[in-house]
Amino acid sequence: MTFSAEVLDEDTTSGLPEIRDAPADESLSASTRRNYAGAWNRFRAWASDNGHTSLPATSEAVEEYLKHRHANGRRPSSLKADRAAIRHHHRRTGRPVPSDSPVVRRLLQDSLSRPGQDAQEVTGLTGAHLARIRDTATKPRRQQAGRFENEDAARVRGLVDLALISTMRDALLRRSEAATLRWDAIDFLSDGTGRLNLARRPVQYLSPRTVEALRAIQTGDVPADALVFGLKSGRSISNRIKAAAAAAGLRGNFTASSPRIGMAEDLDRAGIRLSALEVTRRWHDARMPDLVTAAYYVRGAE
Repeated sequence: MTFSAEVLDEDTTSGLPEIRDAPADESLSASTRRNYAGAWNRFRAWASDNGHTSLPATSEAVEEYLKHRHANGRRPSSLKADRAAIRHHHRRTGRPVPSDSPVVRRLLQDSLSRPGQDAQEVTGLTGAHLARIRDTATKPRRQQAGRFENEDAARVRGLVDLALISTMRDALLRRSEAATLRWDAIDFLSDGTGRLNLARRPVQYLSPRTVEALRAIQTGDVPADALVFGLKSGRSISNRIKAAAAAAGLRGNFTASSPRIGMAEDLDRAGIRLSALEVTRRWHDARMPDLVTAAYYVRGAE
């Protein structure tokens, strides 16, 4: 299951309406249901960010969304899949279908005649990926000049990478949030877990392993308002994640969106069914990262 980067990297709000319960469409394959869920989550996130309702959605909102997707390089096949997912979720909840309007059909025809750039889908950084990164994170890497890092520098860099990726996965952080995260936003609790306090966001749970990774980079007398990861831009965060994945021998398009996407994929594979609000935004239950980790260990995925 893949998600496109441009939606997941946008700032979002938490005021999404809950989907009314409806039976699953057993006529659809499991892979189609997963693809529809991913496309629907993207549309709901975009609608919330741009002042639209997603259920029911208006034809104008769907048109604007598909234009946004097309402008960001989505292919006609992706736009058709987006429309199909929106149609499916409206039909299964008894809402009028906005994605069949003439204006939407014209937009899809126009995208076929003027296809956008073939943008590569982002690869989710799953728990299994993170386990492989842990094995290689602190090993010296060959630098651009051809020389290898010294062991001390490699260890420092690797510990930051592990803390960064673990925190971004647990708290579903966007790259802008990770880049601006400061130590005074983190509470370390006596039970080994942690809490992340972000402006205008619910308090986020941090698992014991993530807390351990953060403690490992909290050396000396660090000012409370100091940046946690010392990476001041989304590009630098993407580069670090991409390099960590490459050093671990992982294949795919890893970016700053990968930790969030990977955690959502882990939930799906672990059989944990959450609302779109919980999957694409924040945990409502502090147990969720641990449940995913436990499910992965039981199934032998790490």
